[in-house]
Amino acid sequence: MTVVAPEASYGAPWVVGALVSVVVAGCASTSPPEPSRCEALIGVGGVHSLRLAAEEGTIAAQLVVPHDALEEAPVVVQVFGAWDPAVLPGGEHTTLDRVVTLRVALADAEWGDGGDDLRGPQGRAAVAAALRYAAGQDHDTEDCAVVDRAPIADPSTRLVFAQSNGGNLVMATLGDTTLDVPEPVGVVLWETPAGAGFVDMEHGNSEALYAEGSCTFGAASGVSCPFRPGVELLVQNGPCFDVDGDHACTDADVHEHAPTDPSTGLNAGSPTLAEAFVAAGLHPDWDDTTQSAAFWAERDAARAAPAAIARFPDLPFLLLASETDHVLYGLGDHPHVYGLGEALQTAGARWVRLNPGETWSRLGSENVPNLPLRLSDPTAWLLTEQEENPLSGVATRAVNELVERSRDDNWE
Repeated sequence: MTVVAPEASYGAPWVVGALVSVVVAGCASTSPPEPSRCEALIGVGGVHSLRLAAEEGTIAAQLVVPHDALEEAPVVVQVFGAWDPAVLPGGEHTTLDRVVTLRVALADAEWGDGGDDLRGPQGRAAVAAALRYAAGQDHDTEDCAVVDRAPIADPSTRLVFAQSNGGNLVMATLGDTTLDVPEPVGVVLWETPAGAGFVDMEHGNSEALYAEGSCTFGAASGVSCPFRPGVELLVQNGPCFDVDGDHACTDADVHEHAPTDPSTGLNAGSPTLAEAFVAAGLHPDWDDTTQSAAFWAERDAARAAPAAIARFPDLPFLLLASETDHVLYGLGDHPHVYGLGEALQTAGARWVRLNPGETWSRLGSENVPNLPLRLSDPTAWLLTEQEENPLSGVATRAVNELVERSRDDNWE
């Protein structure tokens, strides 16, 4: 099959455009058919707001159909990072080239209990609803399917592109057997902070707190990174590690921040941080180790990997990562990247690749598929910042690789 770069087309080579000349009884016509009611809602291309429906209620979503999308375009469910539950219609969105993209909010007044559960069961249900819509299984609240709104879409070729903390939510969704989740043909994860300490930035990119090579992985516990000894942990208007040694929490120190655990009303740090509080004799309003483990069990991609792969053993994963992470730039051995790779491979994922192959990236370097990814050997090829930017380019190439391999059933 011809290599699919962002400039190339998907689908059959005989499809050359939206207008097809038809000869009937010696007369040629180039008039396009009248659009369906659903197609008319979005037109040939553009962005349309819609609402998905499920047992949890209805939730806002956004369908992006590029004007240059061609026939048999893949449908990509895009999941965002950080903790923002509603990035629609605003927000800065990485745009994928020539594919149909579906974005979904994670909380809504008409969804579940109407609140934000911080990417818990309601957030997972929203992603599952988006995947069902992308697969053509469900209609939206206007009784339109994805192929009704975007006739060029190919629901059989559906993927997930998750950015940063969105990767934790995607993995938890894939592993949630209480949800109806159609299997994607591939998953692209960009710099996912696979672990509580990474999401909360507990080491603060500080060499005083983080020692390269110190992180460990366990199938049940995920990736854990200790704090360097000798730095005092204080609680003064919130906890901090006293990096400058003045026995006070100042701007020079590493201040700890965490989301609020809906189950406890306390701050949800990592179990490692909870243990540090105990060791320091501190009892702040933070989850203890048991509460922390429960909160992050369903919000940590590395811990979700066994359940996700047990459910979808053939699902391929393509991880995107650069030499300087977008947030965790001080962790020079990239434990969140290699730790997630190790978690996927330990769980038995059949195909894992770190960054796209050279055929798709055109960068002259690549990691072979299924190259062992281990915390103990963080030496695989990472993108330079120049190669990674803009993210839309490398993300599109990652999607292209998974699309082409899935359609050719070629995973060598």
